[in-house]
Amino acid sequence: MPELQKLKEALKRLNGANLIIENKKGEILVGRATYGKKQFILPGGAIERGEKPVHAAVSEAEEETGIIVQEKNTKLLGVYLQKISGVESATGFVFLYRTKIYKGELKETDELSELQFMSIEEIIDRYISKEFSLGYVRMIIHHCLIKENLLHFGFEKRLGDAALYQHKGSMV
Repeated sequence: MPELQKLKEALKRLNGANLIIENKKGEILVGRATYGKKQFILPGGAIERGEKPVHAAVSEAEEETGIIVQEKNTKLLGVYLQKISGVESATGFVFLYRTKIYKGELKETDELSELQFMSIEEIIDRYISKEFSLGYVRMIIHHCLIKENLLHFGFEKRLGDAALYQHKGSMV
């Protein structure tokens, strides 16, 4: 791929927003990506030029899962710096939101299949078996740490920063 085309593709992924949708049991909505490594991911996507990150998070979630969330029912958990693969000096931001208030029925799309609510234990088990990417697991662990009052809302981290969480007697 020519360098200019690589740069254009990378710029489309420069800034993103993800949404943790949590059910009454505390499980988190995830889906298997139909592209790339086909791992489980959180709903979300790229922030379009001029778009608010929260709007990107809720609109991408609806587009990918059929679940409808109002912006006013979300909370910003944190902002992450991410390296953009394919472009040596590019850095982007990922905004992570959460909600427990939603409506609609799960609907698989051409972007996400196998939509389901998973417990943190199942997510970590699936990460260990290489079904989740590390970046998404780190965001989910940070969400769990916030719920346990071990991390505060509004943090800033790099997706490459370690996120420790105890799982079945081991730190992951």
